[in-house]
Amino acid sequence: METGSLPLRYDVAKNDWLLYVKLLSSDPGSLPYNAYRELRKVSDRFPDKDLSWCLQLRETLQNVDLSHLYERESYLEALEKTPLVLRKLRQSLISADITSAKDSKSETILNTPSNNHFPPRFMRLGKNTRVYSDLFTHSHKVHSGLFTRGV
Repeated sequence: METGSLPLRYDVAKNDWLLYVKLLSSDPGSLPYNAYRELRKVSDRFPDKDLSWCLQLRETLQNVDLSHLYERESYLEALEKTPLVLRKLRQSLISADITSAKDSKSETILNTPSNNHFPPRFMRLGKNTRVYSDLFTHSHKVHSGLFTRGV
Protein backbone atom coordinates (compact mmCIF):
# COMPACT_ATOMS: atom_id res chain seq x y z
CA MET A 1 0.00 0.00 0.00
CA GLU A 2 2.98 2.26 0.49
CA THR A 3 3.18 2.56 -3.29
CA GLY A 4 -0.48 3.49 -3.57
CA SER A 5 -1.36 0.36 -5.52
CA LEU A 6 -3.26 -2.73 -4.49
CA PRO A 7 -1.19 -5.65 -3.26
CA LEU A 8 -0.35 -8.36 -5.79
CA ARG A 9 -2.34 -10.73 -3.58
CA TYR A 10 -5.48 -8.90 -4.71
CA ASP A 11 -4.79 -9.68 -8.37
CA VAL A 12 -4.15 -13.32 -7.52
CA ALA A 13 -7.31 -13.59 -5.40
CA LYS A 14 -9.37 -11.80 -8.06
CA ASN A 15 -8.15 -14.15 -10.79
CA ASP A 16 -8.82 -17.16 -8.54
CA TRP A 17 -12.39 -15.99 -7.99
CA LEU A 18 -13.01 -15.28 -11.69
CA LEU A 19 -11.65 -18.70 -12.63
CA TYR A 20 -13.92 -20.30 -10.02
CA VAL A 21 -16.97 -18.50 -11.47
CA LYS A 22 -15.95 -19.57 -14.98
CA LEU A 23 -15.53 -23.19 -13.90
CA LEU A 24 -18.99 -23.15 -12.31
CA SER A 25 -20.43 -21.85 -15.57
CA SER A 26 -18.89 -24.59 -17.73
CA ASP A 27 -20.84 -27.62 -18.90
CA PRO A 28 -20.88 -30.51 -16.38
CA GLY A 29 -19.38 -32.88 -18.97
CA SER A 30 -16.57 -30.56 -20.07
CA LEU A 31 -12.93 -31.24 -19.33
CA PRO A 32 -12.40 -28.06 -17.21
CA TYR A 33 -15.46 -28.81 -15.08
CA ASN A 34 -14.46 -32.46 -14.58
CA ALA A 35 -10.89 -31.42 -13.67
CA TYR A 36 -12.28 -28.92 -11.14
CA ARG A 37 -14.56 -31.55 -9.59
CA GLU A 38 -11.67 -34.00 -9.33
CA LEU A 39 -9.37 -31.39 -7.78
CA ARG A 40 -12.05 -30.55 -5.26
CA LYS A 41 -12.45 -34.24 -4.31
CA VAL A 42 -8.70 -34.69 -3.94
CA SER A 43 -8.50 -31.49 -1.89
CA ASP A 44 -11.09 -32.86 0.52
CA ARG A 45 -9.20 -36.15 0.89
CA PHE A 46 -5.72 -34.59 1.16
CA PRO A 47 -6.18 -31.11 2.61
CA ASP A 48 -2.89 -29.35 1.92
CA LYS A 49 -3.58 -25.69 1.23
CA ASP A 50 -0.09 -25.16 -0.15
CA LEU A 51 -0.81 -27.58 -2.99
CA SER A 52 -4.53 -27.10 -3.57
CA TRP A 53 -5.98 -24.18 -5.46
CA CYS A 54 -9.44 -25.09 -4.13
CA LEU A 55 -8.32 -24.90 -0.51
CA GLN A 56 -6.52 -21.62 -1.12
CA LEU A 57 -9.69 -20.16 -2.63
CA ARG A 58 -11.77 -21.45 0.27
CA GLU A 59 -9.37 -19.90 2.78
CA THR A 60 -9.42 -16.60 0.91
CA LEU A 61 -13.22 -16.56 1.00
CA GLN A 62 -13.23 -17.53 4.69
CA ASN A 63 -11.04 -14.52 5.44
CA VAL A 64 -13.75 -12.22 4.07
CA ASP A 65 -16.69 -14.21 5.55
CA LEU A 66 -17.91 -15.49 2.19
CA SER A 67 -17.00 -19.17 2.42
CA HIS A 68 -20.63 -20.11 1.81
CA LEU A 69 -20.13 -19.13 -1.83
CA TYR A 70 -17.46 -21.81 -2.13
CA GLU A 71 -19.52 -24.43 -0.31
CA ARG A 72 -22.73 -23.89 -2.31
CA GLU A 73 -21.11 -23.96 -5.76
CA SER A 74 -23.94 -21.93 -7.30
CA TYR A 75 -22.93 -20.24 -10.55
CA LEU A 76 -25.74 -17.68 -10.45
CA GLU A 77 -25.04 -16.73 -6.84
CA ALA A 78 -21.29 -16.56 -7.49
CA LEU A 79 -21.83 -14.38 -10.54
CA GLU A 80 -24.22 -12.10 -8.66
CA LYS A 81 -21.85 -11.77 -5.69
CA THR A 82 -18.71 -11.10 -7.75
CA PRO A 83 -18.68 -7.32 -7.08
CA LEU A 84 -19.17 -7.97 -3.35
CA VAL A 85 -16.40 -10.58 -3.25
CA LEU A 86 -13.95 -8.30 -5.06
CA ARG A 87 -14.83 -5.32 -2.86
CA LYS A 88 -14.38 -7.37 0.34
CA LEU A 89 -11.08 -8.82 -0.91
CA ARG A 90 -9.83 -5.33 -1.74
CA GLN A 91 -10.87 -3.95 1.65
CA SER A 92 -9.39 -6.90 3.53
CA LEU A 93 -6.02 -6.74 1.77
CA ILE A 94 -5.75 -2.95 2.05
CA SER A 95 -6.61 -3.15 5.73
CA ALA A 96 -4.01 -5.88 6.29
CA ASP A 97 -1.44 -3.84 4.37
CA ILE A 98 -2.12 -0.71 6.42
CA THR A 99 -1.88 -2.67 9.66
CA SER A 100 1.37 -4.22 8.51
CA ALA A 101 2.79 -0.81 7.57
CA LYS A 102 1.85 0.62 10.97
CA ASP A 103 3.43 -2.32 12.79
CA SER A 104 6.55 -2.26 10.65
CA LYS A 105 9.68 -0.91 12.26
CA SER A 106 11.77 -1.13 9.11
CA GLU A 107 14.03 1.66 8.00
CA THR A 108 12.75 4.29 5.61
CA ILE A 109 13.13 3.32 1.99
CA LEU A 110 15.52 5.55 0.13
CA ASN A 111 13.89 7.29 -2.81
CA THR A 112 16.77 9.01 -4.52
CA PRO A 113 16.73 8.92 -8.33
CA SER A 114 20.13 7.20 -8.44
CA ASN A 115 18.89 3.99 -6.78
CA ASN A 116 15.35 3.56 -8.12
CA HIS A 117 16.54 0.68 -10.29
CA PHE A 118 17.42 -1.48 -7.27
CA PRO A 119 14.95 -4.10 -6.03
CA PRO A 120 13.00 -2.92 -2.94
CA ARG A 121 14.88 -5.27 -0.60
CA PHE A 122 18.12 -3.39 -1.33
CA MET A 123 16.61 0.07 -1.08
CA ARG A 124 16.29 -0.28 2.69
CA LEU A 125 20.08 -0.33 3.02
CA GLY A 126 21.84 2.82 4.15
CA LYS A 127 24.18 4.47 1.67
CA ASN A 128 27.22 3.81 3.86
CA THR A 129 26.80 0.04 4.02
CA ARG A 130 29.15 -2.20 2.11
CA VAL A 131 26.30 -4.08 0.38
CA TYR A 132 24.82 -0.82 -0.89
CA SER A 133 28.24 0.36 -2.04
CA ASP A 134 28.94 -2.93 -3.85
CA LEU A 135 25.52 -2.89 -5.51
CA PHE A 136 25.91 0.71 -6.61
CA THR A 137 29.42 0.06 -7.99
CA HIS A 138 28.26 -3.13 -9.75
CA SER A 139 25.27 -1.29 -11.20
CA HIS A 140 27.48 1.44 -12.67
CA LYS A 141 29.89 -1.12 -14.12
CA VAL A 142 27.02 -2.97 -15.76
CA HIS A 143 25.52 0.22 -17.19
CA SER A 144 28.88 1.49 -18.43
CA GLY A 145 29.50 -1.76 -20.33
CA LEU A 146 32.39 -3.10 -18.24
CA PHE A 147 30.56 -6.40 -17.68
CA THR A 148 29.59 -8.25 -20.82
CA ARG A 149 28.16 -11.71 -21.34
CA GLY A 150 30.54 -14.37 -22.50
CA VAL A 151 29.98 -15.73 -25.98
